[in-house]
Amino acid sequence: MKRTHNILLVGETGSGKSSLGNKILGIDGFEVSDDIHSCTKQTIPKVSQIDTEICVVDTPGLQDSKGSDKPHYDEMVKIINELKDIHLILIVINFTNPRITSSIQYMIKFLCDLFPINFLHHVAVVFTHYDHEYQMKKKKKDPQEMAKSKYIPEVIKIIKTNNTTTIEKDKIPVYFMENDPEEEQDDYSKDQLNQLISFTKILKPIENINTKSNIEYKKIIPEYETRTQSETEGNNIITYTLKYERKKFIDHNDKITYSDWKEIERDSTTTQIPVRTQYVERSPERRRRDSSDSDDEKSPKKEEEGFGFLDLFGAVVTGIFLYKGAKNNFGY
Repeated sequence: MKRTHNILLVGETGSGKSSLGNKILGIDGFEVSDDIHSCTKQTIPKVSQIDTEICVVDTPGLQDSKGSDKPHYDEMVKIINELKDIHLILIVINFTNPRITSSIQYMIKFLCDLFPINFLHHVAVVFTHYDHEYQMKKKKKDPQEMAKSKYIPEVIKIIKTNNTTTIEKDKIPVYFMENDPEEEQDDYSKDQLNQLISFTKILKPIENINTKSNIEYKKIIPEYETRTQSETEGNNIITYTLKYERKKFIDHNDKITYSDWKEIERDSTTTQIPVRTQYVERSPERRRRDSSDSDDEKSPKKEEEGFGFLDLFGAVVTGIFLYKGAKNNFGY
């Protein structure tokens, strides 16, 4: 039983993804329009009727990866998960207006998250709306080399920065094809298409698809904060401990936004308000009396009067001297 090799097409609206998908399939499997708005509104996988080993998965054109197009990309992830095997990611760029726009960068970064390991080895770039004969006649320098040197290093840098690549690789396959659905392909475009299909068939499926990958955000990180507040209720003080949570959103361009804080948990403790001694106003007479008592307490106490032994001894000695003096004076 032949194994189907799945090719995922990504690119901006108007890049020629659906026309390229029809050329790879060999049939008009996808709707094509010259309108500036994308014809592809859903992610559609279709198997080639010419080579049943090839299946092409067309996706809505890139315009606003994080806005109104988000449901389309959610569907793309769903289809990829159902297919299980993706072999090649084709980044489609309009050669007449070649740009690695912010929307293409965003999609590449998202795919790096969706296919986290060695995604670089499963990527190729196709420049559509390329007229080989005209370019060779008009340009003095090789237009292909100019396109490769200007845009491909940027694609590789984005992938290496956002993906786990275990093998060093500084080149990816690049193809150039005309894109007029009403005209038969020229020989150069046919040769480029055959090379693309041959390259797809030698690839193994991309491993380790991240089924939780989100087109809108690369990471969603919860953050927590604790706050306290108190209120009085009667003779009690109630203290609340509040736990809040918010989400930190990091998109694939590393832009950070936050949700509002939301209370998720609440605890409380109750304490009684201390009772204060009641103050009684004193009358003026009471204040004077209290003041007088206070002064008496502060003044030094007088020694109590009394007649001790030393006093008696002193009196006796004094008497003796007085007696002797009188005797001498009066001739006793």
